[in-house]
Amino acid sequence: MSTTTPHDAMCLSRRSLLATLARTVALAALPAGVTHLAFAQGTDTPSAEGGVFTLPVISNPALWPLIGGVQNVMVNRVLFNNLTTYDDPGQKVVGDLADNWTVAEDGLSWTFNLRKDVKWHDGTAFTADDVIFTINKVWLNPEISFPQRSNFTMLVRAEKIDDHSVRLITTDPTPALPVLLGYLAPILPVHSLGTWTAGQFTQPAAFSKRPIGTGPFKFAEFVPGSYVRLTRFDDFFGGKPQLSAVTFKVMPDIEQQFAQLQSGQLDWMLIEPYQVDAIKSNPKLRINEVLSNTYFFVSLNNAVFPFNDKHVRQALAYATDRRSIIESSLFGMAEPAASPITPVLAKYHNSQVESYDFNLSRAAQILDDAGWKAGAGGIRSKEGKPLKFVLEVDAGNMTRQQIALILQDTWKKLGVDITIKSGDFGALVQRLRAKPSDVQAAITWYITAPDPDIITYYGSNRSLNIAKYSNPETDALLEKGRLTVDEPERIRIYQKVQALIADDAPVIFLYYAHDIECVSSSIQGWSPTLGYRYSLGKIAAVRRTR
Repeated sequence: MSTTTPHDAMCLSRRSLLATLARTVALAALPAGVTHLAFAQGTDTPSAEGGVFTLPVISNPALWPLIGGVQNVMVNRVLFNNLTTYDDPGQKVVGDLADNWTVAEDGLSWTFNLRKDVKWHDGTAFTADDVIFTINKVWLNPEISFPQRSNFTMLVRAEKIDDHSVRLITTDPTPALPVLLGYLAPILPVHSLGTWTAGQFTQPAAFSKRPIGTGPFKFAEFVPGSYVRLTRFDDFFGGKPQLSAVTFKVMPDIEQQFAQLQSGQLDWMLIEPYQVDAIKSNPKLRINEVLSNTYFFVSLNNAVFPFNDKHVRQALAYATDRRSIIESSLFGMAEPAASPITPVLAKYHNSQVESYDFNLSRAAQILDDAGWKAGAGGIRSKEGKPLKFVLEVDAGNMTRQQIALILQDTWKKLGVDITIKSGDFGALVQRLRAKPSDVQAAITWYITAPDPDIITYYGSNRSLNIAKYSNPETDALLEKGRLTVDEPERIRIYQKVQALIADDAPVIFLYYAHDIECVSSSIQGWSPTLGYRYSLGKIAAVRRTR
């Protein structure tokens, strides 16, 4: 029998979980013990300066841009800028710190003309030296941790043309380069970090205590476990922000977030489908359903037992009832997923790959044929090793905890012993990315750039390949795809990649999600279609009306 400990489980029984979900709609006040924070409440009377915009993050953010994790990305997206970014309509690539760019006829060099009106938060002028430093000394330095490094393996170097122009040299034509430069690729200040050793980049506490960026808001205060407060940067190159401050409240519990959203203490949150009915008629709130390059999946550590056996991965994929999960846990507000390139990228998405439609009999046959035989208590084993593992999920999100329970229940019928463990999301992300990783399986998700290049997630030994997946044929196609200029050929390559990944089943694809944003009606200027990651980069235009 599988067990869940009191520390990890958070009442992980189906009955108690559903009861908790049912009580959600009745929440109307702050949970006991929450301390009022200066500047943190969305209902504070707006000053003449424009008021405060308050959002939740699910874990303490790291105020260091060379790190992933949604809680870190949200805050750092407001503090820092990339060379490019994305905008409406359709997440098109536009300039950020770069004003414009051109590519040479041979496709091997790109010239980026930089904005001349950019300042760092300490008043220092932004120049090409910052770009040269960031790319040559940080992104291309293997001794410094940079999660997106796999996106830039084609980069040879950056060259300074003048104070406001740089040339990027690549090994091969790379049509997706401007797209990739807009995805979690922040430019760093050479005047602040230029003398640092690689070791200091590993432990950047000195900088993260008072980060210096170029974004529309600058660092003001961080109280771990409570909030991060950013204040308006009047010299922002995109124009003086209309808000006076942005506050990110550290709130792992989505029910606490929902309560504060309803009471006006939060101005925005990503809500779960079961929460929609409770607020859809609330005139003080509006709901945006945003299509994004987001998919949820169960990450399986292919490097460790039992997931180093492809048959186990395929069997679990067939034993996953995606449609039931979507109906019962997501109220139908998602689509079953079968590949890592989402339908948002319609030209590249391959809808014909093996979808592993729910078939418990077929799953059992695969395990039988592979030598996994049922033993005591119905649990399968092979060569004396039981088919058991720990499935991890972030604490505080009832939807994902319910999905974990559904998987545990269904997979038990297959003869698999599952222990559910819940914990801090930020800590889980770091453990997933570690090499080697001690995580066996986890429910997680990816939000990818608006381009089919997924080499950083599925290329062997790539920085965000948390499943530790490796297939030389997939690697070769991924390398070829990112360098292919001809679009029909590029489409063919990535459709083949998806077919290979589906057959290997390195992860269990669950669903393509809709981001369900709920925004206070007093907040104007927030894009209803761009998605929160990129809307945060446009936050200078957001304003309060009351």
